[in-house]
Amino acid sequence: MKKIVLTIGGIALVALALVLGQVPGKLTEEPDPSFAEDAVSNHRHPEVDTDVSLYINHWRNSLPYEGHGGFIERDILTPGDPLRPPKKGAVLKHIKAYKRAALEPLTATQAFQSATEQVFLCVFSGQGRVEAGGQKAEIEEGMAVFLPAGVSYRFSIRTMIISS
Repeated sequence: MKKIVLTIGGIALVALALVLGQVPGKLTEEPDPSFAEDAVSNHRHPEVDTDVSLYINHWRNSLPYEGHGGFIERDILTPGDPLRPPKKGAVLKHIKAYKRAALEPLTATQAFQSATEQVFLCVFSGQGRVEAGGQKAEIEEGMAVFLPAGVSYRFSIRTMIISS
């Protein structure tokens, strides 16, 4: 079956004989893969290719704000449509947020509790202490902390950078 390609206002439309009930194919033939810079397989088609830059973000791209009892937080990934992100980093469907959080050395957060939010923290550098559910634990680089919804928690820091 032949495809008829029409261009209207810069938008390519593929008209197929849908009467025959066939599903439209790819817009281009897939060439053999190649690592050569100028290979046909490396040509991109922005009109159909996914913009991967929407799925990659850095904490330095967001403004700092105070959250979770006093952490200085910066968003990395936020809620959004993972198939069609409305903005850079807005790709989370089942998780509320992925962010970077930090406390200045020799400081502590206020006690914080959320009835609906679970928190997962990974310590990237430094040392400190977490108090949660009446228990205390020393934490340091490489450790992770999971805090269930409804549990009150507080962090005291000697030096620390975490990600949640």
